[in-house]
Amino acid sequence: MFTQSRRKGPKQRFSLLCLEEGEYYFDDYICTWMDRTHGKVDGRLRMCSRNLMFDPDDASIAIMRYPLGSVTKVQKLKPPPGQSGEAFAVEAGRTVEMKRDGEDKPYVFKREPVVGRFMLKFEKAEKLVAQIEELVAVASDAGSSYDKAELVQRIVAQREAAMTFDTTWLEDLTERIALETKGERVQPLVSNPGRIVLTESRVYFMPFNASEGVQVLKWSLRGGSGLQRIERRRHNLSNTGVELFFGGKESVFLSFHDAAEREKFFESVSSSCKALSKEPTLGEVMAQWHEGTLSNFEYLMALNSHSGRTVNDLVQYPVFPWVVKDYTSPKLDLTSEDTFRDLSKPIGALEPNRLEGFRMRYQEMPDSPEMPKFMYGTHYSTPGFVLFYTARQAAEYMLRLQSGKFDEAERLFRGMEACWKAVVGSSQDVKELIPEFYDPAASDFLLNQHNIPWGNLQDGTPVHNVKLPPWASDPVRCHRRRRRRYCCCC
Repeated sequence: MFTQSRRKGPKQRFSLLCLEEGEYYFDDYICTWMDRTHGKVDGRLRMCSRNLMFDPDDASIAIMRYPLGSVTKVQKLKPPPGQSGEAFAVEAGRTVEMKRDGEDKPYVFKREPVVGRFMLKFEKAEKLVAQIEELVAVASDAGSSYDKAELVQRIVAQREAAMTFDTTWLEDLTERIALETKGERVQPLVSNPGRIVLTESRVYFMPFNASEGVQVLKWSLRGGSGLQRIERRRHNLSNTGVELFFGGKESVFLSFHDAAEREKFFESVSSSCKALSKEPTLGEVMAQWHEGTLSNFEYLMALNSHSGRTVNDLVQYPVFPWVVKDYTSPKLDLTSEDTFRDLSKPIGALEPNRLEGFRMRYQEMPDSPEMPKFMYGTHYSTPGFVLFYTARQAAEYMLRLQSGKFDEAERLFRGMEACWKAVVGSSQDVKELIPEFYDPAASDFLLNQHNIPWGNLQDGTPVHNVKLPPWASDPVRCHRRRRRRYCCCC
């Protein structure tokens, strides 16, 4: 699950999640921020398509974001006496403070004129000023958002064309490049452009920025931890993606510029790795499930994979059903049908009165090619629903999705009973569950382990851990009961 994979390795404050939706991260520069409050602060200046960000080395100081649309002046400065390097200043009407003390809390938005002064360690100020002015001109342009996106795409294309894959980055210099093309690495809520390179032994991804912490990412096609399976995937509703599954249970999602490039890569990998396992057909999966060689959990994950769902993309994240509907009893009666949800119906059809309301609305709704009739008006799975459930472990994702803010405390996931009542009673809520609810290894997503201040309810009660049903004494027990009793037992 994505909440588990994101915890591997040390966490860096800055990531692509700090960017706005649709924003590109170009370059970073070692520099010193000369601030009246903090004095001289070393860090990195990160140039993005909509913002200029200063990321201090000192994690107690917030990341400073200067929206390029609010920048009124960029100019080269004379360096302070006795200082080497070149300096420049940025004047802006707004700033955003992020991740002070490394904590994922709502951003601090300030509307007041500021001047950011920076001393560059290695770069020439003239070059940097010119690049920032070009991006400021695009951000400040009075044209439509579409026109602005077109201008940014031209800048991106120019930068991409100037970058080439250095063969000295190959793990083994005897490797031969079979395919090299442009593409993206897809991860939850973010996509990072770069160059995808395939050899007979490895897949390489060279990002067009320093967001990955290394110049090149590499994955082996051979050995026990090498590539086990490759599947075609959709990305942004287009047939341009592939997902690579490796022996260490890691999966990598890559997207190409068009379906033809995707097919070249897919066929090249398939012909190079003759021993790749193939995803079982739906008939084979069902037979294994009937025979008891697949648990219910594995069966549902296989169905999700066949439908193109993946933990690497929150738009098409795996869906798991509500199974239990009793969240008030001190002990579950597993012999009673009243304990379980009717799985023969979609979640929106479980409550008869609500279903009748949906049907009446459908019948009365005008039908047109521009707006076809619909039954529900909401969906059973969206990125917002995935983060509704996982916010306590993925607060930075919620901040990205909601432009630096948390949702109101009353709308957060607070308890199983209240959530179940909403999905069967509200005309605006038909969401299903996610795999984490049936995976004991992911049970901490129900706990506010980082003590994030989610706010208070109207009665003053603070939002903290998810309230469990009476029959679950702790999150692990809750998961075990779900998984062993009625999700994974065959």
